[in-house]
Amino acid sequence: FAAAIKEYSAISHLSIPVNEPDRYVVTCGSKVNIYNKKNNEVEQSITRFKKSAYSGSMRKDGKLVVAGDDDQNTVQVFEVGTRSILRQMTGHARAVQVTRF
Repeated sequence: FAAAIKEYSAISHLSIPVNEPDRYVVTCGSKVNIYNKKNNEVEQSITRFKKSAYSGSMRKDGKLVVAGDDDQNTVQVFEVGTRSILRQMTGHARAVQVTRF
């Protein structure tokens, strides 16, 4: 699909969930956006990152998103509907730059 997405910083990761054909996840700067593929508009925006978000990825059922955090060196799991943090995995020495379900 050809689309122009305007973001305030460089896009660092694009994820297209297999079982969610109508949505895709874009990670850029300090946020993770979930776009509607039909009209290319933001459905949800997760902005709970202070510095940089890395590798936002959606679970197969489309209910959870996982992303790495540069500021706290953590992996965070978010619920898509409420954008709340369900899990925060700490203990990493440096920023987690790749996450997947």
